[in-house]
Amino acid sequence: MTRSARLAVSAGLLLLSCLWPPALPFAHSEGVAVTSLIRLIATPEAFDGKRVRVGGYCHLGFESDALYLHREDYAFLLSVNAVILDLGDRDRRTLGDRSGRYVIVQGTFVMRDARDPRPYGGTLKVEAIEALQPRAAR
Repeated sequence: MTRSARLAVSAGLLLLSCLWPPALPFAHSEGVAVTSLIRLIATPEAFDGKRVRVGGYCHLGFESDALYLHREDYAFLLSVNAVILDLGDRDRRTLGDRSGRYVIVQGTFVMRDARDPRPYGGTLKVEAIEALQPRAAR
């Protein structure tokens, strides 16, 4: 993917973080910061311990649940462009249809501990995950 294409996708995700679909069941939760994954990773101290709503590419797998900026970031193992998804006690089988798709996640963000050897940008303690539907072709 070219640099301009990656910038266009990034700009789209940033716009997406501001314009959430009203059909989401958690779209109007109070006390939730709507932000982009870019902002979350770049300024984790601003969101540490806060409830956030953020969009990205979801991968759910054994010890690798994460929200990536782009599908390509997952494909090329660019975990610096991702946050860990802490699903808690949720049954993975109920979330399987969200893996490999772009989603919106709501949860509490925990900044990365400097002692953690994993290069992810932090952890998101998940409250809800909703799959996004692609825009209809015109």
